[in-house]
Amino acid sequence: MDDITIRTATADDLTDVMGVIDGGLLACAIETVRSRIEANSVLVAATATTVVGVLVREEELIKAIAVRPNRRGQSIGSRLIDAAGETRRLRARFSPAVRPFYEYNDFEITNTGERLRGIRPAVR
Repeated sequence: MDDITIRTATADDLTDVMGVIDGGLLACAIETVRSRIEANSVLVAATATTVVGVLVREEELIKAIAVRPNRRGQSIGSRLIDAAGETRRLRARFSPAVRPFYEYNDFEITNTGERLRGIRPAVR
């Protein structure tokens, strides 16, 4: 796990970021990801050669978070959440299937029908 670095994505990461998002079967348009990268609002978890996790946010709202299937269960998603929420509150909308992930990462969860909402206070 120590081979992973969390950093802000650059324009050169766009293809890799979209590959992780698409691999996670998430609906996040390339135009959205490109604009979020330009706004310094995309974090990547990367080895020396590969992007293995992605968090896309718009202000405090997490638009997408995904980790390559072969790297799941290694706390990469949690590290992305921690980095994104270091100085800000985070919000998310998600399906009940991923509720355990958000609970594990200290989100206060409310049920809004088919989708859930979660809020995580800023750490600092």
